[in-house]
Amino acid sequence: MVKKHGYGVYEWRDGSKYIGQWRANAINGHGHWIGRDEREIRGTWQNAVIHGCGKYSWPEGCTFCGQYIDDQKQGFGIFKWKDGRRFEGFWHKGQAHGYGITYKANGEVQKKCMWDMGAPMSSNSNGNSNSNTLGHSNS
Repeated sequence: MVKKHGYGVYEWRDGSKYIGQWRANAINGHGHWIGRDEREIRGTWQNAVIHGCGKYSWPEGCTFCGQYIDDQKQGFGIFKWKDGRRFEGFWHKGQAHGYGITYKANGEVQKKCMWDMGAPMSSNSNGNSNSNTLGHSNS
């Protein structure tokens, strides 16, 4: 059996597709995965999981652009909602964790605080909050 190595395109039976680099029969390097549900991930892959910098896009319009380790948000990243709100901050094991700032759709700061695994630890200067958790249910 011939192993995948170098640049290529692979389409699974469910309709999802990967376009990018392979090494030793595994997704490794830069690439673009498109799910059958129209989710997309562009970035750096290691052993078939997103690892390094990447951009994850959901079909309803949310995006995450930042660092990943072993398929989870890890390090600095920016999560954007379809309505224009965004969170810029640090992540750990897929959850907002550490310092982060949430912005309203008009760019005004909504919240500056420390986060603990997706939950705010303290309120911003005006004390307003629209949510007790942060992020998206997939990745």
